[in-house]
Amino acid sequence: MPDTGGSVSPVETLPWKAGQSWFVGPRFLPDGRRFLVSKRGGAGVFVGSLDGSGLQRVSEDGWGAVYAAGQLVFRRGLSVFARPFDAARLVFTGPERLIAAQAGFFSVSDTGTLVYKPERAPISQVTWFDRQ
Repeated sequence: MPDTGGSVSPVETLPWKAGQSWFVGPRFLPDGRRFLVSKRGGAGVFVGSLDGSGLQRVSEDGWGAVYAAGQLVFRRGLSVFARPFDAARLVFTGPERLIAAQAGFFSVSDTGTLVYKPERAPISQVTWFDRQ
């Protein structure tokens, strides 16, 4: 839906069949027109566009990608990784690195601050940490 209002129109669709993947976690890239998306039930990170020009795969594995501080931060299995990414050219520009192993849910700010819940840990208290 345009930010000025109006009617809703799909950007991308998948024909629905039992047991098939579906889209999860759309997150906009800095240009405000393209977005990252994963297919649940399938691996890979894709980029779509509001112009509806189709999906481009940018990663064969991983899901739940977020662009932050010049990197894609994404999950693979129970781990969170970061890899330098050129959002204009849609290409990786360096090797990935492990950020957190055995991580559950995570969130990352535009500046790259990451918070996550360790896998299998009960959620009971939010605690602030600094680099010291």
